[in-house]
Amino acid sequence: MKTLSLAGLDAQQVGQALKPALDFAVTGGVSIKQSSEALVAIGTAYGYQAGEFGLVADAVAKAAAVSMSSVSGMMESFKASSVVAQAYGVTLKDSATSLAMLANIGIRNSAAGTAMRQMYSELSGATNSTRVAMQRLGVSVVDQGGKMRPVIDIMLDLSKALDKYTGKARVAAIQALSNERGSKSIVAD
Repeated sequence: MKTLSLAGLDAQQVGQALKPALDFAVTGGVSIKQSSEALVAIGTAYGYQAGEFGLVADAVAKAAAVSMSSVSGMMESFKASSVVAQAYGVTLKDSATSLAMLANIGIRNSAAGTAMRQMYSELSGATNSTRVAMQRLGVSVVDQGGKMRPVIDIMLDLSKALDKYTGKARVAAIQALSNERGSKSIVAD
């Protein structure tokens, strides 16, 4: 309870978050302090209230269960990547999907979070060369309303667009999209 209180939750919010924190600690084999810190950090980044921390715990645990990661590793991945939720409007579900895919190719913990954060930064057109490459491929990362599209949709579109390239031309097309950190996520998806 102390960790939840120190995170700025009031007594009512602590009461709402306590059961999900305890359940998450048991599920993930981590301490209550670790589970509480992770739920507050990840939940806050994705806009979840204390009463919804069970949903956050479920998303993190499921991402770990369907990948070659642990709950502890997935917690680190989410903490390192949570800024994408705020900066790009990426959902918890889309983040979980991306991080699980990265874990399955051996990119885990904070390295996965960093790779995902870098991928979103680059694909959103952080550089002119990336914007040109995305336009050339005919892939958009935002919908008509300007919100980030689901990562799975972006990756399917990218995969289809890259299918017309082989060998060195494919490598060059991927390199035009991002640097090494971001391209890890592109290749994984």
